[in-house]
Order: sequence, then structure tokens, then C-alpha cells
Amino acid sequence: MNEIAVREFDEVDALLQRVGSIAGAAETHGFLCGIICAAGHADSQTWYPHLIGQGDQQDGPVRDECLDLLDKLYRDTLLQMNHSELDFHPLLPGDEVPLELRSKAMGDWCQGYLFGLGLGGFNTGDGGLPGEVGEFLRDIGEISGVNFDFDESDDMDEAAYQEIMEYIRMGVLLILEELQPVTTLRNLQ
Repeated sequence: MNEIAVREFDEVDALLQRVGSIAGAAETHGFLCGIICAAGHADSQTWYPHLIGQGDQQDGPVRDECLDLLDKLYRDTLLQMNHSELDFHPLLPGDEVPLELRSKAMGDWCQGYLFGLGLGGFNTGDGGLPGEVGEFLRDIGEISGVNFDFDESDDMDEAAYQEIMEYIRMGVLLILEELQPVTTLRNLQ
């Protein structure tokens, strides 16, 4: 994972905590990716309230700073998801974070992704999807609820984590292509 994404993860997570969001950076990014896959874009009036809410705690300069950062995250994510070189990566903690915490964040990301698909209008119960898409959604559901038990000193556990992350990354791009075959970059206008 590159340093920009790690810094961005920490920045998004800290701001979400400051505004009292119930979701952290990983779940928020998964949520956003799910909406983009389902709807082709994410309308801020649809997804911001699910993350920030409307109470007094969410008013003022910190809220505005958080909304600006979420808007940047949306634009960056949309660009990544439509990059010709498959440059999309889930926003997760960096490799310096213990594997157990990264694995929890991965589960949170998957949970957010499924919620975002639903909010974006995709019915995960639809039977008309190709086998790979349905299989991927079932796997994401399982990953979101699994508590991984990794041994920090085991290189095999790290390799397994990286394999699962690559599977998620490519699966999201598959879902995007299946549900939004025409590029969604037009939504940045």
C-alpha cells in the first residue's frame, strides 16, 4: 500500500471520529465503493447523512472539513475504479498496523461495501447475476463477518491477507464492470 493511501486512511478515520461518525475509514470507503458499483455515482445527499448525521455535534468547521475530505475521497475513488490500469485499492490501514487490526478493517470494508450496494439500489438477492458475481458477493458477506485469527510472526498469514485483499480488489472491479459497463467518470462533471 502506498504512503498516500495510508496517510489518507489515518486522516479520514480521525476526521470521522471527530464528527462522531459510527463508521471508520475502512467501512466508509467500502460503503462508498458499494454505492458507486450499484448506482454509478454517489450523491452526497444520499451517503453523507449515513456517515455524519445531522446533530449539533456534526455542525461547524470540523464537519465542513470532513465533508471536504469525503468529497475528495469520492473523486479519488471514482478515478481509481475507472483507471485503465486497474489502479483501485480498498482504503485500509498500512502494513505497519498489526495484521489483526488490518483484518478487522478489511471486514469493516466488506460490511460497508454490502451496505453501499443496497443503498445504491442493488438488490443482492437478485438471481440474474453471473456466477462469479454472485459468488463474490457471498464471499464478501462471509469476509465481513469473520474474525481472523492471525499469528503476527507468520508470513503465511500475511500472504493470505494479501491474497484476500487482491480478491476483494478485483471482485469490486468485476462488479463495477458488470453493473456499470459504461464508465462512471462522467459523474465527476
